Amino acid sequence: MGVAEGLIFHYFPTKASLLTAILQDRLEGRRVFRTRLRPLLDDAGGKPAPEVLHAVASGWLATLRRDEKFIVVLFAAAQTNPEVGAAWQGLIREGTELLTGYLASRVEAGELREDLPLETAATMFVSSLMIFFLARRRLPDREWREQSDAYARELISVWLDGGRR
Repeated sequence: MGVAEGLIFHYFPTKASLLTAILQDRLEGRRVFRTRLRPLLDDAGGKPAPEVLHAVASGWLATLRRDEKFIVVLFAAAQTNPEVGAAWQGLIREGTELLTGYLASRVEAGELREDLPLETAATMFVSSLMIFFLARRRLPDREWREQSDAYARELISVWLDGGRR
């Protein structure tokens, strides 16, 4: 980047503080979930869960793939550094809260069962996409597209079998 390492560590005393700043910048500047997920869920209105969940899954997998290098470094650092871990959890929490709100609207509409544990269901949905990404992130682009699309469809099918009324 043409910047002396000493200058970087003047502003960011640790690798964790640098990663946290990058994550915060991405959250604040690009609003990962707010710019990609919220408009989709706000416009979901009366759209059925399979359609909206497929768009959510495809969008999240595309975001993970696009930002692969950053996501992998961040995920690894979050396992051992509390500061980075807290920032990572904030990212995941934002996504699951938005998804939980959408699922609640589908329960209210009678599409999903009334006793669906919304936060757990949203967390499982988002988490399974993360696991898919981590397990298959090294696939060539063509295989990635094929497998991620198939996974999104299969995930929704399996997930809804337990969520439908």
